[in-house]
Amino acid sequence: MAANFYLSSHANHHLHPRSTLIAARADDLKYASEAELGWIEIWSATFIQKLARRLGLKQPVVATAIVFFRRFYLRNAYCDTDPPLIAATCVYVAAKAEETPIHVKSAVQEAREVCSEMGYRQFPTDNTKLAEQEFYLIEELDFNLIIFHPYRSLVQICGRDGGPNAGGERGRERREKMLDMDETSLQMAWCVSFFAGLPPSDNADMHHVDPPSSSRLPDAITFLSSINVDHAIILEIVQEILALYELWNALEVTSAAGITGKGASTPGTPTGVMRNGVAVGAGGAGGGGKAVGVDERVIELLDRMRKDRQMDLAEMERERGRSQGSLGWKK
Repeated sequence: MAANFYLSSHANHHLHPRSTLIAARADDLKYASEAELGWIEIWSATFIQKLARRLGLKQPVVATAIVFFRRFYLRNAYCDTDPPLIAATCVYVAAKAEETPIHVKSAVQEAREVCSEMGYRQFPTDNTKLAEQEFYLIEELDFNLIIFHPYRSLVQICGRDGGPNAGGERGRERREKMLDMDETSLQMAWCVSFFAGLPPSDNADMHHVDPPSSSRLPDAITFLSSINVDHAIILEIVQEILALYELWNALEVTSAAGITGKGASTPGTPTGVMRNGVAVGAGGAGGGGKAVGVDERVIELLDRMRKDRQMDLAEMERERGRSQGSLGWKK
């Protein structure tokens, strides 16, 4: 395992410009809006969390599985694949990568239970399907399975690493220079930290805080102004996280209103939300209808995308056959 983030495959091969993220969704954007693709990401992350909970896996495994899932879909389209199967495979591989392996039979059994709870009836019963998908997933990940997360950095920033007496007097003085965060805020930060995307530290003094003093910094603003971090990146990350919550709310509002169709929106749906550099949430004309659950809404969306994709592929095949026939070729 690489001890230094900046020398790792994560830093050197898996940090992508926004243009790459947008280009990766080209096929899917033919069948769904940018906001709807964001809903699929949220729904899939929820599926991963529920599956990991049933399997007794901890948050780092969840975060690793979500990263694997998003990396996979940098090279693949939702309309061409089975996202719940990919998500379950990501959990299975992430558990191995984080050294808490699970049996494939358990992964499939629990994944089917979660799918049943969420209303998805198409998850395969054959254990070999997930086992086969594991190899495809690892290949798409370029065999890079080490993921760096902000959890360790978070507890260091808050001075919670190693306990109150770790490192002796010097360790105590260093922790007093860190951010004073109450337990509730720390737990909230822990829950959302895997969205942050900031590289973790490669040593305990990553923030290059001034020499220790006896006074604790009074607030987060003072603390953030004192550390060696690009504040523009912090602001961008905060905006991304807030946009994610707005997108999540838009999914719930749209589902409650029973609105369907590509780009569906309601008056309560936020418009102009930036996600991956693209404004989302500004949908087309929707129509009122029967209220549906979030799970049902996303499953209907996935089914629609796959059907439309299959129709397009079939039409392309017919066009190819007609072109060959007009040239006098035999199929």
